[in-house]
Amino acid sequence: MTTVGFVIHGGRPAAVEAARDLVRWLTSRNVVARSLNEDRLGTDEVSDLEGFPRDLALVVSVGGDGTFLRAAYQALRADCPVLG
Repeated sequence: MTTVGFVIHGGRPAAVEAARDLVRWLTSRNVVARSLNEDRLGTDEVSDLEGFPRDLALVVSVGGDGTFLRAAYQALRADCPVLG
């Protein structure tokens, strides 16, 4: 796996902190992490919605049901699995 995209619920502090922990864990293992422009997670890459799914191996959702649905749509666009 080379690039993992994160879709989070930015209004939930626990979701943001959990995503940051996951990003740190992945990047320490040489996996590239990508987030959307509005999410400040310390990822290697930050993207707009249009470019987000490019070359993703996995999309990770951290939030609630709506966040998972947004992540699932991005995973569909990337033709990769989604993990919630």
